[in-house]
Amino acid sequence: MPLGRSSSPAKVPYRHYSASKNYAVKSICKQLVKKRPFLEKYIKQEIEAMNLLKHPNLVIQERVIESTPTTISANDYYFMVLEYCDLGNPLTHQAKIKTKCFPLKEGLEILSQIMHGLRVIHEKNYIHRDIKSENVLIKSSERGRIFKIADFGFARPVKSGTASTVCGTQKYMAPEILKNLPYTRSVDIWALDILFLFMLFADYPFKGHDLLFDI
Repeated sequence: MPLGRSSSPAKVPYRHYSASKNYAVKSICKQLVKKRPFLEKYIKQEIEAMNLLKHPNLVIQERVIESTPTTISANDYYFMVLEYCDLGNPLTHQAKIKTKCFPLKEGLEILSQIMHGLRVIHEKNYIHRDIKSENVLIKSSERGRIFKIADFGFARPVKSGTASTVCGTQKYMAPEILKNLPYTRSVDIWALDILFLFMLFADYPFKGHDLLFDI
């Protein structure tokens, strides 16, 4: 059973005892969605994207469960049952390094794994739109650490080739998003570059109040 619930999207640990396997559960309150209709669009897009996008370097969605009100809780929830990544994200490990910077060799190894996952996203004609350190999770395995792209809340198909919604995390946004212009999947590559530079230098290349001026 879930170990916790939230009125806003949140991940909590979950253990399937019959399978002796750990999962992460992202809980989303339906009442919150009803109050903010725009959220429903992103939730459905996230579920659809995760059902389609499968790769060792992408977090896997195992299933989606919809709850109904009970005597314990008067609210309905969506529960997204996700693959459990037990080693946090790159920021967790970067903070433990004395220099706060990944060595180049390690940074390139991490970058390579993320690129494998991003390639699948783009081959399926999707755009992620929120590539950043916090959205890369790490899972331990017999082969070592596996880096996986997570959080597909802003992901959407781009069959027309372009998108126009301003979304993402500002320090990782490409100039065309900041200018409110149509953009392509290349904005994910820009964000990946920012992520890589942060791993190497523990700082963002563009961070002023006016990011466009900095760029």
